Amino acid sequence: ARVRRGRRMRGAQTATVPVASWAHAGSPPHHRNRNARVSVRSRSLIIGERTTRVFSKLDRLETRVETGVGRRVSMAASSGDGRCDNKHHAPPVVSGEEFHRRASEICHPRARDAHASFYSSWTDCITCDPSAFVLPMDDHMAHRGHGVFDTAHLHLGKLHMLDRHVERFFRSMEQANIVPPFDEETTKSLILRVAAAGGLREGQLRFYASAGPGGFALDQAECVRSVFYCVSVKKRSSPAGADSKSDAPASPESEADSKSTQSAFEADFKRDSNESPPRNIKHQRLETFLQIKGVSVVTSKIPIKPPFFATVKSTNYLPNALVVADAKSRGAEYGIWLTADGAHVAEGPSMNVGFVVGVDRGGEGGGAGGGNADGEEQGHVDGGEGNDDEEEGDTSEREKGEPRSEQPKQKRATFVFKTPAWDETLAGCTVARVVEFVNEGRFKHLGITGPALVGKITLEEAKNANEAMLIGSVINCLPIVTWDGAAVGKPHAGKVGAVAAAIAHAIAEDFERNEPELTPVPYELFE
Repeated sequence: ARVRRGRRMRGAQTATVPVASWAHAGSPPHHRNRNARVSVRSRSLIIGERTTRVFSKLDRLETRVETGVGRRVSMAASSGDGRCDNKHHAPPVVSGEEFHRRASEICHPRARDAHASFYSSWTDCITCDPSAFVLPMDDHMAHRGHGVFDTAHLHLGKLHMLDRHVERFFRSMEQANIVPPFDEETTKSLILRVAAAGGLREGQLRFYASAGPGGFALDQAECVRSVFYCVSVKKRSSPAGADSKSDAPASPESEADSKSTQSAFEADFKRDSNESPPRNIKHQRLETFLQIKGVSVVTSKIPIKPPFFATVKSTNYLPNALVVADAKSRGAEYGIWLTADGAHVAEGPSMNVGFVVGVDRGGEGGGAGGGNADGEEQGHVDGGEGNDDEEEGDTSEREKGEPRSEQPKQKRATFVFKTPAWDETLAGCTVARVVEFVNEGRFKHLGITGPALVGKITLEEAKNANEAMLIGSVINCLPIVTWDGAAVGKPHAGKVGAVAAAIAHAIAEDFERNEPELTPVPYELFE
């Protein structure tokens, strides 16, 4: 349909106007048929004046309406991306069928590529059409943030630590005063069915509990019932810290950098001057190390959530999103929250933080600068079990009857893994697993002794740590190489550290070998 531009008309002349265009004149349509025609006679004393003004506006706006499947509305006053920048934009009133047709047509590429399957207890069905991954607008999770969620990692067709994530999900529901839509076993069963329907072998299962739809008030009493949503999505193709320029030729400087850090990494794994780790383990961890790229962080200017809300994994992530936006605007990739007192490190926007700090062997205090995890400046670190060579030497000296020298025994440094206390931050399932790794002695060959410390860590101590890292189920372990523009780490400041690489490898290995906490997805249900 084409709108004839306004001009003084002679005789009975008819203008064909879409129903939506009547909004320009402030008059309602006679009915909802968008192809309706309305006759306007220019000689009418009642509406002639208004008609002239309407057509004049349409002329200035250069409005053109095209019909058909590829219908589009173009206006001179519209921005280049299709959004209208003035009050004259007049979307049509359509049926539910037409609405869903349009939604299907404009589904964005990322959704079509990465969003595999979706379940809503509101409709009680699973769909693999990404344009149908929707929830009611009056759902309190949408307009009040009254909802909680959790995420389980999917690797090689198995969900990692599903029980832990579901347990935390139910704790979050309790704290958020949301009645669980299902019990724990049914919830896990639904998550597995969604994963199977989506067919992904690598990705994440994200599941949500909402207070439910029912209105736009604050009081959840109006909600019809709580709702469970679950979606399976592909693993991020280029996570933060990954090298997105793999096709570009490396400069001589970057190659030299890689060789120096590789040598440093290999040195970190040597137990003493005559022994190295087994070849296969060394190469696995070296491969992990060379794939990891460090990230830059800044101390966030965004106020942290109060402890009660920080310890609930809710969908109210406005502060978290602003932390990321603030970091990006300052040239960094992530922001780090401080606790309410402004003196201690809390967490990242959606992940925990961990540090390798030096501790005097005598147990007096702890310091970030007590040496380094590859034994430089402090002598070789043997994992905290004493130096057998020294003891054997002393025994042989005594057996010979030679007097023992009275040289003062030097304090030797060991290292601990430290993460902020979970009373003001979210208790991450992945960082809790890393604490277990440390306590099991996984990193003793790097001088990391247990137990891991979960407690307060000052900003100064964090910035001067031997290593700093971000830890989460989606990002795995990302080393922090700069903080507020200054290089982090000792002795290789600004480089990926050996402990962070070892932790990243241990997490990746846990996805495959921690059989008690791997839940197979029943793909056979939909094959």
